[in-house]
Amino acid sequence: MKKSIMLPLVWVSAIIFLVGSNQCAYAANQEQSQSKHQVQQIKPLPAKGKDKKEKKESKPSLQTTLSTEKKKDRLLIHMKLRNTSGKDITLSYSSHKYEIIVNNENNEEIFNWSDNKAFTQQLIIQDLKKDGELSFTEEWNLKDKAKKKVPKGRYTVQIKMLVDVTSDTTSSASPKLIASTVVELK
Repeated sequence: MKKSIMLPLVWVSAIIFLVGSNQCAYAANQEQSQSKHQVQQIKPLPAKGKDKKEKKESKPSLQTTLSTEKKKDRLLIHMKLRNTSGKDITLSYSSHKYEIIVNNENNEEIFNWSDNKAFTQQLIIQDLKKDGELSFTEEWNLKDKAKKKVPKGRYTVQIKMLVDVTSDTTSSASPKLIASTVVELK
């Protein structure tokens, strides 16, 4: 291959495989208080130009849920991505599979989970069975971007699941599933 073609291919490959994250297993203590919150379900739009018979076919659908658990000096953030499509699907995501953002009462971003993190250049392909789910847990140390403890008040925690449904050949849409909740810190 010529060098003039090789360099753009290297850059494209690097961009495709950018980002990553640490995966934590979901291990919520049932005795601790947990809160279940807003759920958003997104179904990719059918591709244009398909006949009506193909449109009736079930499309991959994912559901994101978010719950929080207050500990003494931290907030555990539990995330689940559930396959509600009625069939097995294949997901693809980088090692940066989700984003967590916390805003204060003035809607100012005070915490972004991925800030100052380095992510691997890894693409993950994973089958998700019908009604199967992926679970992740992260924590917020209740400090703002300046590393200062946040004051008492109401904070909005929002998660974005950064996944693509690669087994859906009829849609070019990539679902970006979002869930959010309001947490009262006392």
